[in-house]
Amino acid sequence: MNKLVLFITLQIISFFLFAQKKELPFKGNSSPTYEELISAYRQLDALSEYATLLSPTPNFYYLIIDKNKNLSPPAPEDKSRSVLMVMNGIHPGESDGIDASYLWAQDLLMHPEKIASNVTLVIIPIYNIEGMVNRKQYTRCGQVGPEKKGFRADGMNLDLNRDFIKMDSWITATFVSLFKVWNPDVFIDTHTSNGADYQYTMTLITTQQEKLGGKMAELVHADASRFLYNDMKTRGWEMAPYVNVFGRSPIPNGYEVFVESPKYSTGFTALHHTLGFVAETHMLKPYADRVNASYALLKSLYTYTSDNTILIRQARIYDKQNSMFEAPYESNFKVDKNDSIILNFKGYAYESKPSEVGSYQRMFYNRNKPVSVKIPYFHKCKPELVIQAPAAYVIPKQWQLARYKLQLAGVEINEFPEDTFLNLGIYRIKNIEFAKEPYEGHFPHKNIKVEKTIERTLVRAGDIMIPLNQGNWKYVMECLEPETEDGFFAWNFFDPILNQKEGYSDYVFEDEAKDLLLKFPELAVWFNTWKIENPDKANNQREVLNFIYNHSPYKEAELKRVPVYRLEAQ
Repeated sequence: MNKLVLFITLQIISFFLFAQKKELPFKGNSSPTYEELISAYRQLDALSEYATLLSPTPNFYYLIIDKNKNLSPPAPEDKSRSVLMVMNGIHPGESDGIDASYLWAQDLLMHPEKIASNVTLVIIPIYNIEGMVNRKQYTRCGQVGPEKKGFRADGMNLDLNRDFIKMDSWITATFVSLFKVWNPDVFIDTHTSNGADYQYTMTLITTQQEKLGGKMAELVHADASRFLYNDMKTRGWEMAPYVNVFGRSPIPNGYEVFVESPKYSTGFTALHHTLGFVAETHMLKPYADRVNASYALLKSLYTYTSDNTILIRQARIYDKQNSMFEAPYESNFKVDKNDSIILNFKGYAYESKPSEVGSYQRMFYNRNKPVSVKIPYFHKCKPELVIQAPAAYVIPKQWQLARYKLQLAGVEINEFPEDTFLNLGIYRIKNIEFAKEPYEGHFPHKNIKVEKTIERTLVRAGDIMIPLNQGNWKYVMECLEPETEDGFFAWNFFDPILNQKEGYSDYVFEDEAKDLLLKFPELAVWFNTWKIENPDKANNQREVLNFIYNHSPYKEAELKRVPVYRLEAQ
């Protein structure tokens, strides 16, 4: 089909879609298959000179829409153009954004006067390709439409919205590489959710001010968030903050902000000083309404980005250059339950009635009784971990997985050309809580506590140094500091250090233990003090020999020593 025929065909389709209400283009209850979706995007690429569909890896596509036909991001200091990235279908059963993004892209390309001249739009039509191909009727239990939809997990049964730090999936690795190249100023991830019932079709997660930090945080919470809520209300889609409630009503006790740690999409983007949003439509609303609300939010965010490109770019450039020197790094954020605002919330009465499947009372939201009430909304978070940034990190060359993931994310890495001694900050694990069940392909650690010492350390040729004076310093610290809840240590990257590799035989070590106490008087003093303080253990051979062994020169320096060393700032 040549471009002229294609253009005429799409113009006819567009007429029927947009003739009635341009704000409400979608009326159906179906969503395309993967093949249909990519075919439609290829047609958009063929239709317009302002669109380019690219595929960095097989089956993964993204569409660039740019009025000036720019196919690369703006220069670091360029304040005249911004990048808005839209990600759809990380959970393919939540297809509202998939359909809305296509309809929006089609509208822009058929009406080029709507394309902003100062925003490069990057749309990922479908993120989780494998989940979209795994198409079913019976998935997303209770969701109202579409008739068939994709599955939540990818081909390895991973939830990709828990994968942004660990990068287990090739899809995540592809995205991280794409993010590195385009370095978006504004990012939105489209979802569908449930947990309670209420009157809103669209709710919104906005990256918390405390977690984002810097000028970008001031901009998003003083300006961008207010604009989006007001503009969406004007478009007929009044929003509420994402309702982070499960198994109870948000009325009357209110609800908490959802804190996206860095394993989530917008937790990851926050580490790169990017304004991050998650669109969360309500799965119990008609599918057409959800698609149309997503469509409206995309337009609203595009308008804000275009109208405020200079402010956004200025704030982001400032944060990348100065944030490291203005405050320590904060992580492990939790909701501040001592700080709330009053939210005018539109919900439904929460009532009970006899179950029709069992002999008990069940709860339900009575949609015949809409209510509008004031409830508390706990909108702030606070860090449980505050760390001063080092000048650089040093990692022995053997830990190649950590190096690979950092480089994939665009982190600057240097190699030591020769062996050298440095005074480095060394972490040793003092406390750790081991997971009892797997989570997303790992047994992630929790409640990690460390002890730090400064030691003269031999750094060998080929070991790597990661300087912190780079724009993604927050990402580096989140990955490499061992106490962060989503760092490499928590996700088992360095687990071999947790196992002792050598030991002793009781019948041999009994005699040597006696000799060690004679050879090292300070060990003898330590041992005698321990026996006085622990008389019950002094009667146990294993306890006695373990104490002497673990406080003697036999103790393995490698045990519980985190292989990430800090070159402290002077």
